[in-house]
Amino acid sequence: MSLSGDYDILSLSGDERGLEMQKISFELEVYSFHIDFIGHVNNTVYIQWMEIGRTKLLEAVGMPIQKIFQQGFAPVLVQTNITYKSPL
Repeated sequence: MSLSGDYDILSLSGDERGLEMQKISFELEVYSFHIDFIGHVNNTVYIQWMEIGRTKLLEAVGMPIQKIFQQGFAPVLVQTNITYKSPL
């Protein structure tokens, strides 16, 4: 089983709207250790997957983690909010 992730990238463009949304997509494997005792993906796994998505998003906009570290900064996740639509 795999999970596809879509993340929006906000980028500037020269059109009249001024902003254009682009998407990056990737797939993640769902392993047996991701599944809780009632057969759903454990809630803590979603946070790990969001961190993978955040890393891929930073790479897609030209700011990989290594480059950010070289500039003397470190991205820190300070809050996570998840609205679950349906069990996976």
